Amino acid sequence: MTNYHDLDAWKVSIYLVNEIYELTNAFPNEELYSLTSQTKRAAISTPANIAEDMGRQYKKDTTQFLHIES
Repeated sequence: MTNYHDLDAWKVSIYLVNEIYELTNAFPNEELYSLTSQTKRAAISTPANIAEDMGRQYKKDTTQFLHIES
């Protein structure tokens, strides 16, 4: 597999990112730079890490990385 867009884990994580972004829109304004920001950064880290790792040269590295993420 050469494209991270084909991975079910990436697709589900992107779906969750979208859901989390919608939910955090309802957070109070005073949480904008703390809880809201932290929640969004945590959500986006999984699909970003999957995409980054798929660019690695060695398949063994990718397999190990995806195992850790799950």
